[in-house]
Amino acid sequence: MDKNNKKKYIFVVIIITFLIIGAFKVREYYILKDCFVFSKDNIVSVWTSKKGTYSHKYNSHISEEDMSHLSKLLTSAKLEKSSIKEAPPSSVLIYLDGYIKDDKDDGFSIEYKRSLYLGKINNEKMYVILEVNKLRDDNSFNMKNIAQKFYTINSKELVKLIEKIDSK
Repeated sequence: MDKNNKKKYIFVVIIITFLIIGAFKVREYYILKDCFVFSKDNIVSVWTSKKGTYSHKYNSHISEEDMSHLSKLLTSAKLEKSSIKEAPPSSVLIYLDGYIKDDKDDGFSIEYKRSLYLGKINNEKMYVILEVNKLRDDNSFNMKNIAQKFYTINSKELVKLIEKIDSK
């Protein structure tokens, strides 16, 4: 292989690498763009948990106005990559696009396509876990996890809204 062919080969490999990385970034962008858009009809269940307790308040209430405001804040927010280690103990967990199935032992299971875990880090910063699932067609009540992303968002307005939802 002569010198010109080596340069062309290296150039092609670099371009293909950038195209692959770019494709993953575009895919992630479109997943995020759609995941933060929701309304009253999408919500399956809302849970809240407080720091220092091991119990959840199931079926918390979010007003329709708060839901649309939350969706707008999340879709317009600048997301910063994070890790699971930063997850605060107090949170609001929202299950979207699914249903609740009553179990025989007076329990229940939730099958959902999206979930949002929102926890306050401080008065200006929120921690967000976005989970995207694909419901299976085998009637097994199992889901295939497509994506689980961890972010922080700097937004005083979002912190106030989550505190309002959490206090109800």
